[in-house]
Amino acid sequence: MTRFNIPSIIPWLLLVIPINIYVIGDWLGAGVQWSLFRYQQTYLGSNLILINQDIQYILDGFISGKTTLSVLFWITAVIFLFLILLVSDSHQGKSGIRHTGILCIL
Repeated sequence: MTRFNIPSIIPWLLLVIPINIYVIGDWLGAGVQWSLFRYQQTYLGSNLILINQDIQYILDGFISGKTTLSVLFWITAVIFLFLILLVSDSHQGKSGIRHTGILCIL
């Protein structure tokens, strides 16, 4: 029987729980952001924005400046999260827990 491995469950929880809750402007809109998508409501309507749509917005020039940096940090964090998932699932034992912990801290 395998032992319950907490460090391998934490990255999976990061995919399920909301990471950011934000307000746009002076309450012109609000949203919740998960690892792979975000949901926002503005005076123009409700939107579900996937991570690939944000990348496309940057490439098309709709997003620029500080917002571009925040989206790039978000994408980098998602890449680290998937690396954590790969390391935690492929390595068993103390070395896997150690690498998973280091990547979570990053």
